[in-house]
Amino acid sequence: MLLKEMRQKNHYTQDAIAKMLSIAKNTYYQYENGLRKVPTPILERLADIYGCSVDELLGRVQEQQLFDDARVPKSELIEIFEQLNEAQKAQLLNYARGMLDAKRLSDKQ
Repeated sequence: MLLKEMRQKNHYTQDAIAKMLSIAKNTYYQYENGLRKVPTPILERLADIYGCSVDELLGRVQEQQLFDDARVPKSELIEIFEQLNEAQKAQLLNYARGMLDAKRLSDKQ
């Protein structure tokens, strides 16, 4: 289970998460350290807090996921990006930012 990783990634303390869940800090500590089974409603609330799925919290989803609607695994995009020189990386990032700006404008209309 990835409770600790997700908490740290999102810059929360155990105390803060326990308060959000309306449970004792020690109870959350036990969940995070595998000393106590996490009830499904708590897992669902944690997924909402972290903006992920319960499967991700349970470690069931691999890192390689589809990147937006491109239908290209993130790992492939990263691999391609890392092969570019610095000028090409800057050009690609500027192009992507321009695409996002255009999308935001069309979404507003």
